[in-house]
Amino acid sequence: MASNNDMTFLVFGATGYIGGAVAVHYKKKYPSASFVAYTRSAKNVPALEKAGFKPLLSSGDPAKDDDLIIAAVKAADVVLNIADSDDLHLTKTILAAFETHDRKNGLPILIHTSGTGVLPAQPYGSFGPSAEKVYDDNNVDDIKSLAISQPHREIDVAIFDASYKRNSINYIIAPSAIYAPAHDNPVNKISIQIPSLIRLAIKRRQAVYGGEGTNKWSYVHIADLADLYQIVLEKALVDRATGANSTTDPYERFYFGSVTEHTFGDVVKQLGPILHARGLVDTPETTGIPVEEAPIATVMNSRSVANRSFKDGWNPKAPTWQETLEADVEAVLEHDKAS
Repeated sequence: MASNNDMTFLVFGATGYIGGAVAVHYKKKYPSASFVAYTRSAKNVPALEKAGFKPLLSSGDPAKDDDLIIAAVKAADVVLNIADSDDLHLTKTILAAFETHDRKNGLPILIHTSGTGVLPAQPYGSFGPSAEKVYDDNNVDDIKSLAISQPHREIDVAIFDASYKRNSINYIIAPSAIYAPAHDNPVNKISIQIPSLIRLAIKRRQAVYGGEGTNKWSYVHIADLADLYQIVLEKALVDRATGANSTTDPYERFYFGSVTEHTFGDVVKQLGPILHARGLVDTPETTGIPVEEAPIATVMNSRSVANRSFKDGWNPKAPTWQETLEADVEAVLEHDKAS
């Protein structure tokens, strides 16, 4: 069995915000490892190469890409699927490739990225009894209770089911709302939710939130999230070294990346004065708008607690979203200016 320093990583999503941050984190941790990064766009190749990744460029033909992906998966020790939490075809292709993996270095490892979007609860734009539930990753019944119709769920369940075959060591991480720029990323350095509110405010010349702005969502700093991926990988490597999963229930290998909660109304109220000081909006005051006019990911409730993550040693210590909001604004402006 090769040492952990000689591993081959196959990364789906290295050009993205989460995927880039995690891949860069792993590369620093395992400098002798080989990192192969799948990309659908040739324009991303130079950035990936500059970051020290070996690009695996899509052929542009889905059928040929399946063969390309299967071959790459079979050559990898660790597969990171951080590209699309809803790509069932890609997930099934990866899992199928594991069935004929040579396992010369032990069972292959899959770390898949889901998201706390699997937990959306109404009312949108506000908070009510239907959103009281807080899901706990250390409570297997909570994770098993989620309906197959929820976002990301069909993919998560496919991985849970495949885990019983023991062809691979599978872990799932579901990040919550992520904040703060990831400056070392090869391509995309900004998140989705807070940047979408920044752009909407600039467009409307006022910082706004959907509905009452009292809907609750858990959140996490991108650096703390990368630390969680490290903890989960180390756990998977122990599994590989012993030749078996540390738990018999795949649902016990599911982790939330959540630190604490915020409301998007609170985010916007902090954002207004920052944007006004830069002359990007006409007033520091904020207001609500119809839910359907706000970014969908900022009006839902999604509540989670990462007790399994904490139990396994995760210790979030990065700055709060309030402390990084100025940096988020600056990163969005830089990104959009360059686009």
